[in-house]
Amino acid sequence: MDAGQAGAISGAAFLLTLISSPLGGWLADKWQKHNRSGRAYLMVVMQALNLILTGALLFAFGGPLSIFIIILVVQSFVVCMNPPLITTLTTDVIPIKFRATGYGLAYTFYYFVGMSLGPWLVGLISDASGGGATGLKNGFLLTLPALALAVIFFIINSKYYATDSERCSDQVLAE
Repeated sequence: MDAGQAGAISGAAFLLTLISSPLGGWLADKWQKHNRSGRAYLMVVMQALNLILTGALLFAFGGPLSIFIIILVVQSFVVCMNPPLITTLTTDVIPIKFRATGYGLAYTFYYFVGMSLGPWLVGLISDASGGGATGLKNGFLLTLPALALAVIFFIINSKYYATDSERCSDQVLAE
């Protein structure tokens, strides 16, 4: 595959994500209307799908390119459904008087763990296992336990979400 073809595929995947983010928000709102923990449940489903698709992507690596691309596009679509979910979940459960601080801490954790440590650890494992494509695959295998842990955390969150969000909405209405 040449750079032009790769760019066209990446561009198409990006355009699909422009659909998936609003779709994630819409689905979360729909589910929330039918269940007080609907948004939290959708986040569990999306993270579980992300875990499955990331695993499939890693194991498709080195196989037929068409299969790898299809999984990559679907996984990108699923991942981009998450931003409206995580933002809404955070807003719904942080008391209004601590909301700015809560967002600051949440995004500091998100950027530090996910965007700073993640690539460093993947690179460290990649280099330690010989580098190249095989090393990168080994490094990215690290993401699977992290994603499984995220699914577990979101399952726990879904148990408390309805009560916590109700408490915070009462505070907003009182202000």
